[in-house]
Amino acid sequence: MNINIDLKFTLQLQYQYKTKFLNEHIIKELEDEVSKEVEKEVLHAIDLSQKEFKSDIFEFAKYFKAQNPKKYKEINWKEEYPNANINLNIETKFSDINLININSKDEQYKIE
Repeated sequence: MNINIDLKFTLQLQYQYKTKFLNEHIIKELEDEVSKEVEKEVLHAIDLSQKEFKSDIFEFAKYFKAQNPKKYKEINWKEEYPNANINLNIETKFSDINLININSKDEQYKIE
């Protein structure tokens, strides 16, 4: 059995101290790093629920049943869940980057 999870995050980076102005490449790297860290933490939590607790603490059954009512009736969720394959898709985007541009000619935005 497969459980497919899509997580989408919209982030705001609001503070930047004495660093270079963030360009699109750096922003993409940050998004990728955040996605990797979130994936690691989420998979760890799910793994604990499956292997240690053997309990669907995230209530995936509710969504599985809604999408696959016939199959849900045929299986024993409590037996299937601990062995389910988890497919995680994480999308992270920065929506607004309210940062100071250190290259700005305006004195109020310069960082010493």
